[in-house]
Amino acid sequence: MAQWVRGNNVNFEQTLLQVQDVLRTLPEGLKDHDNRTRSLAKELTSNHEADILKCDFAAAAHDLYRHWPNVSLLDESVKESIQVDDIEAGEPILSHGAVAFNWLKRYANCDDLDVLNAVRCHTTGRPGMLVVGKVVFITDKVEPEKISQEEYLSTIRDLAYVNLDQAIEKYLGWRIRRLVLDKGLIHHLSIDTWNYLRTKF
Repeated sequence: MAQWVRGNNVNFEQTLLQVQDVLRTLPEGLKDHDNRTRSLAKELTSNHEADILKCDFAAAAHDLYRHWPNVSLLDESVKESIQVDDIEAGEPILSHGAVAFNWLKRYANCDDLDVLNAVRCHTTGRPGMLVVGKVVFITDKVEPEKISQEEYLSTIRDLAYVNLDQAIEKYLGWRIRRLVLDKGLIHHLSIDTWNYLRTKF
């Protein structure tokens, strides 16, 4: 697999240009969320020896399809042979990461698995995430606007600067409780990630 080298990889530069073209078409609110997520991701990389280029790229690409209606996400999944499980069929918004993953890999020529997996699982998490995936997952959840809507998330953001695993475990515990109280669907990957992290502490 080709490795990305900062400032010296044509594949990366071409892919980034394609992502930026799509970003310009997003609704303003989603663009703002994307920028806040990227900014926080860059801050966290220095604390966790993460590749800033990969984290920024994955954060930039994570919500390319977040604004699509449920029916469009399902139609795209069928057209592109993207596997949709029962939970995603019931909550199609959960599949927007998989749709972005598919576009990056098939149409934007992204071949970096760290980035692809981070984009694919940024909503649910997954057991054994590498550092790029962890950074994108947690920054998507605790960027400043989301903290302004839910102050509790500030404690998770602060923890993320120190320990990504503990921050993700704390977020998932909070989120799963909220979904249970609201009688919402809980994706199995979120539960699996919670269980995986609980065994580490």
